Amino acid sequence: MIWTQVYSKSSAAGRKRLLDLMVLGLNKGDPLAIDFTKEDYVRALIGGATSGAVTISNLASGLQFFILRGGAEGFLDASHDNQDASRMVEGGQPTAGGQPGTTMIFDDTNLLAVFDPRGKMISSALLSRPISITHPNIWAESRANEIFDAWDKQSVGLYRNDNPNFEIHYFGLWVDDSKHFYSQNVSRIDMHKQEDTNGCIFIIDANTPPVPDDALPAAARAAAVTKLNQFEPQLIKDVQKAIGATTKNGIGTMRMITIK
Repeated sequence: MIWTQVYSKSSAAGRKRLLDLMVLGLNKGDPLAIDFTKEDYVRALIGGATSGAVTISNLASGLQFFILRGGAEGFLDASHDNQDASRMVEGGQPTAGGQPGTTMIFDDTNLLAVFDPRGKMISSALLSRPISITHPNIWAESRANEIFDAWDKQSVGLYRNDNPNFEIHYFGLWVDDSKHFYSQNVSRIDMHKQEDTNGCIFIIDANTPPVPDDALPAAARAAAVTKLNQFEPQLIKDVQKAIGATTKNGIGTMRMITIK
């Protein structure tokens, strides 16, 4: 994605802007160099954000996942301008359980990048992470952050959620967090396509079909459900291609990097 130059009021925005200006300078002022779909840019961002402490291996045992907290700054759309993108409030949204009238707070500042075991980037995407869901009170910011903080250096898997209790199904990336929230079924947070959520993180893809509207006629709504069910973000498809399977546990390791 090309540089939008939209930096919000989040705590990471100032530092991220400086890192982007560094990349711009290294590329003779070419704005096309600031693009999170380009491997050279993501490598420079990881190196700059960690002062070289975190590197991309060319001898890894599996895929290498990196979440850059603050990495989405500079790629945000106009709705984030003059806002704090780490605390975007949305009202009246449904949850995965179907409860209407819900207020959600999203952190839209994160960037996910995936490299293969030899250090070649295979995909990247922006993320939208719910940090609070109220009315009903089903997702607390303290738990959302506790889980996210427990992802560093942990194993990543890819699974299929086809729970018949929900009409939208998906492939999701999950992390075996160090506090065992996921494995012990305390809070099972994964990353998947944009639909409804009780706390799971959305992988942003411009081609995602809209969430079916309850106000649609029955046939139109059924078609919308089918269309969203058949869709998967490009990042998910790229990961599946890289591992040669649609689902598999232990496909790689997550690294969490905070731009500050």
